[in-house]
Amino acid sequence: MKKFGLIGSGISESRSPQLFKAAYNGKYAYDLLDGEDFKALFAKFMAEYSCVNVTAPFKLDAIQAADQASDAAQLCGAANMLVKLPGGKVLADNSDFEGVTISLMSAYAVADVDVDDEDAFADYLAGKTALIVGCGGAGKAAAAAAVSLGYGKIILMNRTMEKAEDLKEHFCEFFADDLDPDDIELAPLGSLGSLFTSADLVIYNLPCPVDEIKDIKKEELSKEIFVLEANYKTPCLEELKDRCTYISGLNWIYNQAVVAYEVFTGAQPDEEAMKQAL
Repeated sequence: MKKFGLIGSGISESRSPQLFKAAYNGKYAYDLLDGEDFKALFAKFMAEYSCVNVTAPFKLDAIQAADQASDAAQLCGAANMLVKLPGGKVLADNSDFEGVTISLMSAYAVADVDVDDEDAFADYLAGKTALIVGCGGAGKAAAAAAVSLGYGKIILMNRTMEKAEDLKEHFCEFFADDLDPDDIELAPLGSLGSLFTSADLVIYNLPCPVDEIKDIKKEELSKEIFVLEANYKTPCLEELKDRCTYISGLNWIYNQAVVAYEVFTGAQPDEEAMKQAL
């Protein structure tokens, strides 16, 4: 029988097993492969599992360990899925990219933005600014989604500026013929408060609150600012939901899971059961 699981560190409270069980009514095994040694976890995956999800801090390790990478994984420069292919090779893939994209488009649709008219939606986003806070594995997928959707300006923010610089360089190389480097800016985490209020979209990918959040709480916000927070277990921006359009990380985990589970099993998951599980 096929086995599936999640590779990560400190993931004992992950909802992934519950979500996967709901998706297929317990038909498949789904385990937590928790540890600090990625090589050991990868070896366990190769010995016992068909496919695994991958979470922090191993999304970069995952793409490096695979034999090949999907377009989404290459675009993101990270992987949250490892899939065994016929013949034993391993494919690195990234459903976070689609999870973010679907979550954003759904939020815009609820806000009465016409997402079905591709040209009109492209024109709409071309005048918007997306602030990506945190450039780790989740942040790379979030930034990739924002670039692909066509936001007019992307601001990459990270405490270590080298990560933001590397990510900008990656996108400029990946979209060499279509992306103006001036459309991607870099910003230190210390400017979070001021840039938060001037952005149209903020995707917060840091796993915990930072001191700079206190600066946001002092600012005047509006429902015109869309905020997507990756951390669904202990969110730190949820208290702003009455002052902006807040998108819970549960949307992200749900949407990426639907994509990933279908890839894993070849079968459509029970989406309603998954929603109830979350």
